[in-house]
Amino acid sequence: MDSVCIGLTSSNRVTFTENSIGRFLISALVTRLSLDHVPVCGDWIGHGNVGVPLVRCPCLSGLSYDECCEHFHSGATALTPEALMRSRFSAFALGLPVYLLETWHASTRPASLELDGDIHWYRLDILSKSAGTPQDATGSVEFEAFYRGTRTGSQRENSAFVRERGRWFYLGEEARR
Repeated sequence: MDSVCIGLTSSNRVTFTENSIGRFLISALVTRLSLDHVPVCGDWIGHGNVGVPLVRCPCLSGLSYDECCEHFHSGATALTPEALMRSRFSAFALGLPVYLLETWHASTRPASLELDGDIHWYRLDILSKSAGTPQDATGSVEFEAFYRGTRTGSQRENSAFVRERGRWFYLGEEARR
């Protein structure tokens, strides 16, 4: 059986040199190796001139970060509370407190936000959502976010959102009924 060689190129891409192993086995290897994300290995797995995203978006939408939450972190407006919730989770995972404050409604936003660098947010489960369509002024998203580091656990919350001037903002946890 021919071997697969993996090397980091100068363009910060991981490349495979393939003889007869085939794309299927490379794809299977990539899937097997990329658990949450593997930033140390570069952003792409390359095969010839075709690149396959290696780093999945932290929100676990199934898309790569540049196809998903990076748009919001770069200034695009989230169209739904769920999209905003996912982008906020990714901001926690990537350590982007400025984005978190910018998307927090002024009425509930803290003056500052310091993220715990010893905590790694690695999984987001969207449990339910209500309202939050382009016609709605409010919406909610129930989620569970998992973390590990100096301690391991999860945070479960039913978050409230409000839309003002075409932008969604995080209000905080909805009161339990």
